[in-house]
Amino acid sequence: MILIRCYVFHACKNIKRFISFGLINEIRHKLMKILLNNREEEFMKESISVNDILFMKKFSFKMRIIKINGVLISKEKYDTTFIHDGDDVQMLYLMSGG
Repeated sequence: MILIRCYVFHACKNIKRFISFGLINEIRHKLMKILLNNREEEFMKESISVNDILFMKKFSFKMRIIKINGVLISKEKYDTTFIHDGDDVQMLYLMSGG
């Protein structure tokens, strides 16, 4: 009886390890890494729209320029333009002063 319990315990322990390892690998594959203003950021999505990233990062200033991999994105395309793994994103605020 003791041997059976021990075997079951070790089998369950190993199954938990494999399950958690499998889930971690699955999460890593779905993790999107981008450069946002020269800082590495990670998101739990395969792609994200420009509007979504503005909302998530709480970038609310209206006067801004957004570039993805050096390409300027117009305000009308914020909903339809998606950022993918490995993209270089620049979100710059326009300021004036004297």
